[in-house]
Amino acid sequence: MKKKYYVYQHLYKDKVVYIGKGSVDCSRNISKGGYDRRAYSFGSKNRNERYLNFIKEVGKENIQVRIVARFDDEQDALWLED
Repeated sequence: MKKKYYVYQHLYKDKVVYIGKGSVDCSRNISKGGYDRRAYSFGSKNRNERYLNFIKEVGKENIQVRIVARFDDEQDALWLED
């Protein structure tokens, strides 16, 4: 199975604080949460240090995650992320 792509938002007090694009190889990650698992992982090396420091300040339990869309094509995900 090929990679799937998604765009997600992280919200704090109902305000968007981060928008990102993720990808997952569904055939390898389906048992670990499939599509959505990485949007909920706040320790990603791809996120900038300023945002990671913000997460440490407010606590990851106070961040809400919303999957905005899922795509088969990376370019569509990049377009929406922008």
